[in-house]
Amino acid sequence: MRDFRILSQTARGQGRAWHMLHPSKKSEHPMDRSSQLPLAITVEEAATMLSIGRVTMYKLVRKRVVQSVRIEGTRRVIVSSVHDYLKRLIECEGEGA
Repeated sequence: MRDFRILSQTARGQGRAWHMLHPSKKSEHPMDRSSQLPLAITVEEAATMLSIGRVTMYKLVRKRVVQSVRIEGTRRVIVSSVHDYLKRLIECEGEGA
């Protein structure tokens, strides 16, 4: 918690980067998203991930096959739920074969 106070008091106000204040913790900063995948994506992006149409993806969202949330008026699909959906499809195909 103390590190956050230092960041908020010095780095924000004076434009210093987190890694300058904490060189050993460069990749641990919670706001550093350069190497992380997004947690939620648009419905269109989720459709592209699955190589399906936008309308089909909206049907999956509406039926709650994949999880989604509204963020400031836009629908976002939870990326992990897209992966879970694919795993379920693979399991179902394995059982039917």
